[in-house]
Amino acid sequence: MARSVSRDPKPTDRQGTTVKPMKGGGLTDRDSKLLRQAGGKQGNQALDGRLQQSTVMRDQLLAFIVKRLETMHKVQSFEKIEMKHEREWFRALARGQAGYFLPDPTRWHEAARQYQRAAQAMCNGNLGHGAALMERAMEAERAAYDSLPAMVEEHLDHTNDEAAAAPAELAHVGTNSTAAACAMPQGMRVADLILNVQDTMERPPPLNRRKGNAWWLEEDEEEEEDDED
Repeated sequence: MARSVSRDPKPTDRQGTTVKPMKGGGLTDRDSKLLRQAGGKQGNQALDGRLQQSTVMRDQLLAFIVKRLETMHKVQSFEKIEMKHEREWFRALARGQAGYFLPDPTRWHEAARQYQRAAQAMCNGNLGHGAALMERAMEAERAAYDSLPAMVEEHLDHTNDEAAAAPAELAHVGTNSTAAACAMPQGMRVADLILNVQDTMERPPPLNRRKGNAWWLEEDEEEEEDDED
């Protein structure tokens, strides 16, 4: 059909006629095919760009998860060590001193499980669901840090003394974001190391000087004698 060159065509009393396309004018089937191919190529390039961007975000988030698990495992090891040093902190705990309570390496289990689920979802291609699980994991990690006893906190420094802030990539992941599937990073094995720790302690009895059969009372008496000397 012939096209009007008017920007704002108006109705007219003239009788319309049908104009047949002239030979050599308009688009041929070959031209139309080339245009469709070009449009499809541009669409594929845009799709490839989005997939590449989501893959980069997925890899960065997985690297963050592995790093958090490694840090948590290190702090968990400090907590396990303190279970063997009861003689150094039992008095503060028994007297109810602020910040002193039993070491419990299993406090890191919930965060490790959530990080593990988040990584599995991302590796399956469900980036949005993995990001949501990652936020839960970070909340669980913060709760674990907030509940650490004082004798464990003494081992920490600026590299492992608190939960990390959320990575910038997390804010760019939508609820329905997807990414290419991939294998789980080898570093994710640290999650299993954290979950395999099942050590717990029983709270020692309160200080009672009327019962002289406890080792902590004997040490108290020795310290008092030294003070007198």
